[in-house]
Amino acid sequence: MSEMNTKAMYKLSYGLFVCTAAFGDKKNGCIINTAIQVASDPNTISIAVNKANYTHDMIKEAGRCTETGKQCGCGDRSGG
Repeated sequence: MSEMNTKAMYKLSYGLFVCTAAFGDKKNGCIINTAIQVASDPNTISIAVNKANYTHDMIKEAGRCTETGKQCGCGDRSGG
């Protein structure tokens, strides 16, 4: 099997999104690069936030976040 051309990785498209969360009187945000639509009815997106980010902990506690200006309910709070 031939090796993959590593130059192909430079052609991958990534977005940059701002993900913010508030819990109590604290507010925080971080940059994420993964936000995809997973359903249209109801309109639902999936995001990926690094567990090492403080924003991750705030989302886990609050159960919700805002991504690039759109409100997101976080249904799975397992932290998986």
